[in-house]
Amino acid sequence: MIAVTSELRAKSGREQELEGIAIELAERVRSDEPGCRDYEVARARHDSRVFLTVERYDDEEALNAHCRAEHFKEAFPRLMECVEQPPRVTVFDLLDAASEAPSG
Repeated sequence: MIAVTSELRAKSGREQELEGIAIELAERVRSDEPGCRDYEVARARHDSRVFLTVERYDDEEALNAHCRAEHFKEAFPRLMECVEQPPRVTVFDLLDAASEAPSG
């Protein structure tokens, strides 16, 4: 199981637009990507311009499929228009047994 975090900092005044695009993408990922176990969007309490996605994928192929998905390729340039700099993405290998439990 693979986990991914992506931290994005919205340009001033673009917070709502970024939030809308990120939530729309999350909904599409959860409904259209069977290898994605979780895809959540969060906003920092200390800074309303900072957003984080927390994602879990079955394996490398599921992560690669996410990056190739049309909804991702369509949303990514729109997200980049709203942020100050490229997102800070970190990929993790999940270690705990609970992460292997089937969803649902």
